[in-house]
Order: sequence, then C-alpha cells, then structure tokens
Amino acid sequence: MIADLLPHLQDPEVMRRAEVRRPLVGLDKTLREAHELVMSCQEKSVVYQLVMAWQQADRFRDVQSRIDSNLLLFPVISHIDITRRLDQIYDILLSNEAAGASTSASSMSPIPVAAKIVWKEPHGVKEFTFKELATATNNFSLDIKIEGSFGTVYMGRLLDGREVAIKQSLKSHQGKEEFMAKMTFISPIRYKHIVPLYGYCVLV
Repeated sequence: MIADLLPHLQDPEVMRRAEVRRPLVGLDKTLREAHELVMSCQEKSVVYQLVMAWQQADRFRDVQSRIDSNLLLFPVISHIDITRRLDQIYDILLSNEAAGASTSASSMSPIPVAAKIVWKEPHGVKEFTFKELATATNNFSLDIKIEGSFGTVYMGRLLDGREVAIKQSLKSHQGKEEFMAKMTFISPIRYKHIVPLYGYCVLV
C-alpha cells in the first residue's frame, strides 16, 4: 500500500498541504520510537526482559496501534486528493458546457452523460440518512475527525462492517441538481487507488 502511494506523495503540491504532512510526521515519530524500543530490548538482560515483559508488551501494543492509525490515513488522504481533482475536472466540464451554450447550441462541445442526466440514480450508491452517518462515526466524534483545506472528514464504520471516510462538504451555493449530477459522474469510477463512493447524504 505504501509503495503504491509513494509516487503520489512525491508530488510537491500534495506535500505542501498540512493535512498530508501531519500523518507523515506522526508515522516517522512512531517508527523511530518503535526502533528505539526494539534496540532497548536487545540491550537488556534476559532477567530484566522476563521481569518487565508485561510492561514491554504494553509499549509494543501502543506503538503498533499508533502505526496502524497513521497507516489508516494514507488511503483516505489519497482518496480525498483524487476526489478533489475529480471535482475540479467536473467543474471545468460544467464551465465548458455553459460557455458552449452561450455561444451556440450547434457548436456546443460534448459534455459528460453525468451533466445531462441530472436525476438518474447514481450508479450503485445509497442515499444515507443523517442518523446512519452519525451512528457510523460515533456521533461525529472529534477523535476520528480529519480537517484540512479539502473540508472535514470523519473515519467511520457502517453497520455492515465497511470502513468509510465521510466527507462533510463545506458550505456551498451548489444546487441539488448540480450535486446529484456530480454524484452520477463520480459513482461509476472504480480504480484500485480510489476509494469507491458508497453513498451520500443531503440535508435540506
């Protein structure tokens, strides 16, 4: 997983964002602590290791837990960045459509099906209720909150066991029709480096 994401993390634009740097700094610190813990165990006598085994085991479990937490953020960061870029592409396509319409209907450049089929049900996704998302995130707990220039994201788990990243969109003047068109555009995308879109929730 890390090897697949390393080229993505070498992008200067990605690395300039604080929300990407923070987990990397945290992972570096935790890995150094793990190395120091292993080295300290090797330097102690057998008797010391037997007496302090329970305490060392607790420290190893704590380090392992923090490594897992940091690694869990990698696919989320990748997904958020790719989604942000897809949003930018979609906005450009929508702008091209508007520009074409203002010039001439006959000279209009082709636009994605998603922009035309506004009310079509997005492919294979569900409209979640607010209650379902609140349950998945332990009532939007601050402990699982990630914040950055892309908005606010909560790590969570659905009732069927699927781990999810729930993005809370920033306040927008975007209408429901445009939002649903965007969902239709993004929902069919399936790629090994992109977390699939499971659903959405609209609060009126």
